[in-house]
Amino acid sequence: MSSLQSTLDAILTRRAARHKDGPGVQVVLVSSDRILYEGAAGFANLEDPAEPLTAMHQANLYSLSKFFTACCILKLMEQGKLAPTCRVRDVVPLVTNDCTVEQLIVHTGGAPNPLPLSWVHSPNEKVDEFELLNKVLKKYPFRSSTNESYHYSNVGYWVLGRVVTKVCGDPSFAKCCQDLLFSFPRSKEDEEGKNWTVSDRFVSGFPMAYGHVPRFSALALAAVL
Repeated sequence: MSSLQSTLDAILTRRAARHKDGPGVQVVLVSSDRILYEGAAGFANLEDPAEPLTAMHQANLYSLSKFFTACCILKLMEQGKLAPTCRVRDVVPLVTNDCTVEQLIVHTGGAPNPLPLSWVHSPNEKVDEFELLNKVLKKYPFRSSTNESYHYSNVGYWVLGRVVTKVCGDPSFAKCCQDLLFSFPRSKEDEEGKNWTVSDRFVSGFPMAYGHVPRFSALALAAVL
C-alpha cells in the first residue's frame, strides 16, 4: 500500500468515526488521466452494521447527479461546444421561455419543481426518459420569468441533462458523463460499462449501498407518493 493510500485511509476512517450514527462515505480522487485514490468508510446500511461500506459498493446518486450534470455543462463550455448564454429551448424545444443554460445552472431560469416526485422510477423499469421528460414539461411548463430565483429545481437539472446528451450526440447521459469527466485509458471491461463511475444501471455481482432517509419522514413520504 502506498503512503498516500494509507494516509488518506487513516484520515477517512478518523473522520467517519466522528459520525457513528451517520451513513458511510465513498471518496475517489482523480487527475486528468488516472484515479489517484479510492476509499470508503462507515456502513453500507445503517440497519446492518455488520456490512462495512467499500469502494466497490454501488449507490444511487439522487440529487448528486446535479453535480455531475453541472460539470458536464462546464466541460462542454470549455470545449467550445456550448455557450452559457445559449437559450435552452434551442436545444430542448419543449422549454417554453427564454432561459439560458447559465440560468438553469444557478436556478434562475423559471424551471418548475413539482412535488411529489411522481416521475421517480427504478432503473430496472423500462422507461423512455425523454418521453417522460416531455410529459413532465407539458404538465409543468416553465414560467415566463427568466430571472426569478428558485431555491431548487429538479426539472431544471433534468433539462440540463437533456442538453448534455443533445450536444454530445449520445442518448445516454451516463455515457456522456463518463466520456466528458472520466475519460481515462480503459480496459475492455470498462468500455463495456461495467466499471463506470457514473452508470444508468446496476451491475450484478457488485454490492449495493442503501439510502439513509428515515422510513417515517416527510421526505420519504414525498418521494413515494
